[in-house]
Parts: sequence; structure tokens; C-alpha cells
Amino acid sequence: MEPSQEAGAPSGEAAGINQNGEAAGINQNGEAAGINPTVEAASIEWTVFLLRRHPWRGLLAVAVCAVTISFVWSFTSSAWITGVATFILLASLSSFFFPTRFQLDGEKIRMSNALYRRTRKWSEFRGMRQHEDRLKLITLPYDSRLDNYRGMLLILPEERDPVLAFIRRRIEEAHGEPA
Repeated sequence: MEPSQEAGAPSGEAAGINQNGEAAGINQNGEAAGINPTVEAASIEWTVFLLRRHPWRGLLAVAVCAVTISFVWSFTSSAWITGVATFILLASLSSFFFPTRFQLDGEKIRMSNALYRRTRKWSEFRGMRQHEDRLKLITLPYDSRLDNYRGMLLILPEERDPVLAFIRRRIEEAHGEPA
């Protein structure tokens, strides 16, 4: 038994954390399932698919995209411009239409989906702000409007407590002060 586990606690594999310290298992919402906070993980990862979480919003988004694309086609009659407009719409809504994968380890935060990849270091962030199922990593020690552009927004899995503890610990390690 690992020293970080309590008696009777499930092993790392059964708790949803593999031997590499990564979250294993995905639930039907496309999120990490079974993360056990008693297991010290070297990294955590999960996948969020917002279209599956909010199917009615997805229908509305598809309808708005279809109307916009048809408007662009009727206005320009150009397949090239309509294609560019379609790509711009898909790129701007990619975090909604495609599953987004979040990977957190001791050095970096990685966020990726079919059209977007972003990697940031923990040393760039000074704190965090949580609002429901979203977590904003902030770059300044105080609230600033600049953090809308400089920060990073993470969509949390349903089991968010181990993820929040992991993030808080990494920010504290990077700056030596509470997150």
C-alpha cells in the first residue's frame, strides 16, 4: 500500500489514477471519473465536451451558424469567403463543438481540442478565481481586467475538489504564497 493512501482506500488504478499519476477513466459526460484526493498525483488530466453537457445550446449554436453561413453565401456568392467564414465560426466555437482536453502536471498546463492548443507554465499564474464549473487562472495578484486576456480559463470536471487542490498546490509552489 502506498504511504499516501488510507487503509481501505482504493488503489490508484481503481481510484482513477494510473501508475503515471494521471487520471484514468472517462465518464459518459466525457470527463475524468473517479479521481481520489487521497492519492498524490504527479499530473491530472480530464476531457470536457460542452456540446454533450448542453445539447440544447448546441442546437441553438448550430442554427445560428447555419443562418450566418447562409447569409454570407447569399450576400457574397463566393465559396471561398463562405469557407473562411465557416472556419472562423468553427474556430471561435471550437471549445463548445469539440471535446477539450486539459492536462496539468508539475511544470505546465496544457489545453487542447481539434483546432486549438495552448500550453502555459505555472510560474505565469499568481492566483485563481472559481465560478461554478469554471476556473480562471489569473496572472496578477489582484483583480484586473487584463486577466481576461492574460489569464487562462479551465472548465472543471464534475469531481473538481482534487483538481482545485492540485492547482492551488502548484500555484503555491511556483510563487511561495497562497493561491
